[in-house]
Amino acid sequence: MPPTSIIIFIIASFALCIFYALVIAPKMAKRYKAEAEGLQQNFAESIRGREDETRREYLKNDTLMQPFTEQLQDANILGMISCMEKRSTKDFIRQQAIGAAGKVLGKVTGVRVKEVDNQDNYWLAITKENLHYLHYDDDGGCIEHLCWDLPQLNQIETGKPSTEEMFTGKAEPGTTRISFSSKDIKYKFFFFDNLWGHPLGKVRKDDKAQAAELNYLFAEPFKKLVARFEQT
Repeated sequence: MPPTSIIIFIIASFALCIFYALVIAPKMAKRYKAEAEGLQQNFAESIRGREDETRREYLKNDTLMQPFTEQLQDANILGMISCMEKRSTKDFIRQQAIGAAGKVLGKVTGVRVKEVDNQDNYWLAITKENLHYLHYDDDGGCIEHLCWDLPQLNQIETGKPSTEEMFTGKAEPGTTRISFSSKDIKYKFFFFDNLWGHPLGKVRKDDKAQAAELNYLFAEPFKKLVARFEQT
């Protein structure tokens, strides 16, 4: 391909990427959001007056939620949501180093080193008296479970991620920050708008409806429960 053709190809590809990011992707996201809200509304109407009972049924029988019930020793989960891995600046630097090393190794051997995953298999859950952080591996095993007494949390607040938190990779677009201190230790987490179930849970054929149900029963209550701590 002649040099001029290569330049034109690069410019055209870049333009298509920009068009997709600015025009196509937002339309798709808007359409998906409207569909999800419609499904949630239909589900809400079908269980009106039975929300708590339905939530308990899901915690007991749904394979996407039942493992969490076991881990929390049958505690009544009032709200639950997916979040990013708890991390410090040191963790971010380590991820960048691993990522860079993996790219170099890949050029030499064709084998990439897996970078640190900061989005999948992490959850925050609220029970009557506690806030929980759960980290599961892809095989479905819980490898970390932290628990705090809600009445003993200090300086608890929620809000949008800062520019610095976004730039350093601690937060992702669309996440919400919740921070607090407990026993003189400061904690900070970034949670998404949705709940993704246990990695080994069974996904139904009507997966969109299933996601809407989980979000209505667990993610929405979680957001309402922590909204009272929103920073003004």
